[in-house]
Amino acid sequence: MAKKGATKGKAQSEPPKLQLLLLCDAISRDPNSNKATAYGIFDRVRGDSFPVRVGFAMHAKFFGGRGKNKISIEIADSKGKSLFKDKLPTFELDCQPNVTIDIDARIEGVPFPASDVYSITAIADGRSLGDGYRIVVDEKK
Repeated sequence: MAKKGATKGKAQSEPPKLQLLLLCDAISRDPNSNKATAYGIFDRVRGDSFPVRVGFAMHAKFFGGRGKNKISIEIADSKGKSLFKDKLPTFELDCQPNVTIDIDARIEGVPFPASDVYSITAIADGRSLGDGYRIVVDEKK
């Protein structure tokens, strides 16, 4: 007898763990080793006026999990309000236990509406995969 809630014939997926998430100006990959190099890592953006439009590179490292997982990137303000969903990338990862997957993405023209501390997080099945990355956006002084 099948256990209640079990799906017959369907492989169960399990989201990976987020090991690293950072923002920077650019990322390059060594063609021989595939090692990533991040240029201009930052956690603060200053603008002359709001909204402050920002383009950046993102590097994320995931570990483990199982099966196909759809991972999205979310940016939220300090009150938890999600912003820019239509501008942010989504990734399909084929996860395996004890395997690391790196993702590099370029994100352009994100309009931060006000001075605040924003959280950038990876999401799988509506759940955050970690604490994410904090970025302070404020006016130039």
